[in-house]
Amino acid sequence: MSRLARIVKSKSAGYVAAVLGVAAATVVCAAVRGDITAGTAALAMLLVVLFVAAGWGSRPAFLASIVGVLSLSFFFLPPIYRLTMRDPRNWIDLLVFFVTAFIAGQLSERSRRREQALRESEANLNTAQKIAELGSWHLDIAHNRLTWSAEVFRMFGMPESAVPTYEIFLDKVHPEDRELVDRAWQDALTGGHYDIEHRLLVSGEEKWVREMARVRLDASGNAIEGIGTVQDITERKRNEAALRRSNEEMQGLARL
Repeated sequence: MSRLARIVKSKSAGYVAAVLGVAAATVVCAAVRGDITAGTAALAMLLVVLFVAAGWGSRPAFLASIVGVLSLSFFFLPPIYRLTMRDPRNWIDLLVFFVTAFIAGQLSERSRRREQALRESEANLNTAQKIAELGSWHLDIAHNRLTWSAEVFRMFGMPESAVPTYEIFLDKVHPEDRELVDRAWQDALTGGHYDIEHRLLVSGEEKWVREMARVRLDASGNAIEGIGTVQDITERKRNEAALRRSNEEMQGLARL
């Protein structure tokens, strides 16, 4: 992360954004004060609170709520340009705004934390899959919508921006194994077991993978989705081939 990005994401930047955001909303609303109500100005302040909470968390959002209350009291609730109010109902309005802004800020902060935790979890999963050379996939059979993890894209030599389908997957399978793989998958769609080793042909390079999957059926026995894994077993296959060659050579020597 660059220095500028770290500064922008810092709490200090959040507090600055809180003050400047409310100030900008105040200037815009004050410019059209004759055409809007105090409620419209309060809504603008609330949007600032939500924006700050989503970007920097609950504490800067709390500051935005406080500054927003002061702005509403001073610029939009009579008497204008004074922090006192004649009508007690205005105090109630300010209290409602503050409570609403505070709760909204807290909810936005929780959502931000959940999203951050989800991103971190996804990054950790991708790292673990890369280490294990194991990818995962999900197929929405009804809509032919195939989702791959980052490791599967790497195995198949495709950019993550690509949109995979079963047909694209099958095209990556080695031509000599394609019929075997398709037959195994068609069998899995009727409740069969899907656990197969086959070759891929990626940019002229031959790879070996092991695929395992479970297909979920609906009440009528129709396949609706498949969830599975792909593991790169190329190194294992190479070692097995080398071991076979070594055994054959030894058996040949023993017959001499």
